[in-house]
Amino acid sequence: PVRSTLICSGIGIDIADRGIFIDGERGMHISMESVNMTNVQNGIDCSLGRGHSFVSMVFNNITCNRYATDPLNTDPNVLRHTISATGISLKYKGMPSGILEILNLNHINMDIAKAFKPYKPDVEPVGIRISSAVPPNPDYFYSKVQSNFINLNYGVEGIRVGGMTKMLIADNQISFPNYATSYLQTFPPSIPFFGIHLTGGSRHELLCNKISSSYVNAETGIFTENSPHIRIDGNETDKVSGIAVHYDHGTDCFIGENLFGFNYMPYAWSFGIAYSDAITGPQIL
Repeated sequence: PVRSTLICSGIGIDIADRGIFIDGERGMHISMESVNMTNVQNGIDCSLGRGHSFVSMVFNNITCNRYATDPLNTDPNVLRHTISATGISLKYKGMPSGILEILNLNHINMDIAKAFKPYKPDVEPVGIRISSAVPPNPDYFYSKVQSNFINLNYGVEGIRVGGMTKMLIADNQISFPNYATSYLQTFPPSIPFFGIHLTGGSRHELLCNKISSSYVNAETGIFTENSPHIRIDGNETDKVSGIAVHYDHGTDCFIGENLFGFNYMPYAWSFGIAYSDAITGPQIL
């Protein structure tokens, strides 16, 4: 069958539950460049099925700041269509036979406050979310998430990846600028905050990303769980805890020269590298 194609360039979108929504049963060719979105709940929401896909999203500017219309936040329907708030969301529903995926130089601002309590406590705003129901074959998959700027003014995670394979996540800048005045008032205390969160999959490279906060080390820069054959090198955290490694990462996981910057923290504890039932093989620290 002929692969569907969607190309968006130089358009503006204002006031939307989803700026752009794509739901394909097979793979697609998607190109989005220089799209400007304001007052949206979800920026680009893309779900693809089996087959080959080419996805390119570059130079987009997305501001997720669509607030509840009720100033007292008593309306249970303030989040319509989907209980999520994401700048860019890519989901693969079936077994992808081949993927080329490039997300580069996007500016994402997560700034939705008090739209999740008390009716939607499970909503966690995320800058970039990529997931697959079945891990792709690493021989036919390449993904680059590079040089994106993610501002979590009211957000929980910068980049979240689940069930993917062989991703390069590099040179991204993720900031938590408003922790003291917003997070403690907006989100339940049990919700953790991660700059980059990897779950499952394998062969990822996390290189030269910078995660920073304006307040205390209540966030974790990089959190990985069950991600074997991973390489974490050249990353930097500022006023944010460093790297948390959970569960099996194989015996050839490499944690290289990462820089952790701390300051005095009256309300939080911090760490450089934390292991939790983790297997990584020998490391030279």
